[in-house]
Amino acid sequence: ALFRIPIDGGEAEQVAVLPHKAESLRALGGGRFLYTARVPQHDEPKRDDAKDYEVLEEIPFWMNGTGFTSRRRKHLFAFDVAAGTSVDLIEPDLEVESFDVRGEQVVTLGRRFPGVAPTYRELWLVGSDGAGKRQIPLGELRCDDVRFLDDRRLVLAGSTGVPYGLGQNRELHALDLDSGRITSLTPNWDRSVGNSVGGDCRHGAGPTMRVDGDSVYVSVTE
Repeated sequence: ALFRIPIDGGEAEQVAVLPHKAESLRALGGGRFLYTARVPQHDEPKRDDAKDYEVLEEIPFWMNGTGFTSRRRKHLFAFDVAAGTSVDLIEPDLEVESFDVRGEQVVTLGRRFPGVAPTYRELWLVGSDGAGKRQIPLGELRCDDVRFLDDRRLVLAGSTGVPYGLGQNRELHALDLDSGRITSLTPNWDRSVGNSVGGDCRHGAGPTMRVDGDSVYVSVTE
């Protein structure tokens, strides 16, 4: 259920009942919300012995705090409180890993995989009503976080893997939505956004990147 409570005190009021178990929530305004939820890729047949075992068909198949994830994908939904309707904004085989919204535009980073999860993500731009989907090429850039910098630019956290492959520290990149051009904001940066690969230090839970005006704020490991 979705509740509303005054920040200066008062009783919580139930606004609506979501059709899925939400993992994250973002207000769009006008009684609309974005939320993520993990859903089956296909209708799962009921089994009498469903509690006795799990069928594992892909890697990864488990997530701490979530449980078994095989053949279940985290999707991004737009929910209208007045209508009580929920619209899936991404394709069935995609799993959303990062998203941001600006006005009526929603940007998502997700991965598509049968069997084994890839190291590359797909970048998609879509309207908050599910219309106008388009994929934006990333080339060899491996990204795992995205934010709107302004109406026509995105900021991405990721790396090309050169020269250290998966151990390469992530940099910040700006992507122009009109031209598709990607420019590094931190060339030759000897720091890692979030936690360094192989490090024991942790910054704790929560987001590592935020945009405020023309500035991007990130937590890094030196």
